[in-house]
Amino acid sequence: MVRSVRRDLRAVSSARRAAVNRWFFKTGPGDYGEGDRFLGITVPDLRRIARAHADLPRNDVLRLLRSKWHEERQLALLILVRQYAHADERGRRAIHRLYLRNTRWINSWDLVDASAAQIVGAHLQKGERNILRRLARSKSVWERRIAMIATSHYIRNGDFADALRSPTCSSTTSTISFRKPLAGCFARSATTTGRPKSVFCGGTRTRCRERCCDTPSRSSRIGCGGNI
Repeated sequence: MVRSVRRDLRAVSSARRAAVNRWFFKTGPGDYGEGDRFLGITVPDLRRIARAHADLPRNDVLRLLRSKWHEERQLALLILVRQYAHADERGRRAIHRLYLRNTRWINSWDLVDASAAQIVGAHLQKGERNILRRLARSKSVWERRIAMIATSHYIRNGDFADALRSPTCSSTTSTISFRKPLAGCFARSATTTGRPKSVFCGGTRTRCRERCCDTPSRSSRIGCGGNI
């Protein structure tokens, strides 16, 4: 099964896109994505392949998640999100445990942002959320980001308590992996207003400036990830 998935991935890979992704995700020495490797596949193609392999056995998904290739890890997470949404309670517990046991491979902001709310946030909706505070205090910047992004599941439903209590939200971090738009904007707006003006930046500079990053100080706008 994994061989078939990898064949599909390589059929839509692009060396040119891979080079662009290596630059975009800062894979140089000392950067946050140092050493990460890319096949060069678009997100729409990844989502299409995830739909085609939505029933991939859990062990095969885990093999992809532990891959050296960024897109294989991303595909694994997209499949897990789909499987979680359609699983029964027992299946959801298994996916949630698998996710938390393999955070070392969820090691880029796009991987976290595509999965943390849908799996970690959703699973803890009605349960004990102490794990979010443990993740928020982690030495791993990616686990801290998982904690913050997971709370967006609650923010969408008008529940800001966990986001506001999070050490990650209340601290001022200069790490670029936290300054990317999704985490930065709603963290800043939640802490300054008590109600986020916009959970997302919306992908445009104007909307970002008007809704969640309207401040005269460029240093205060750093949560927008450079959108302004």
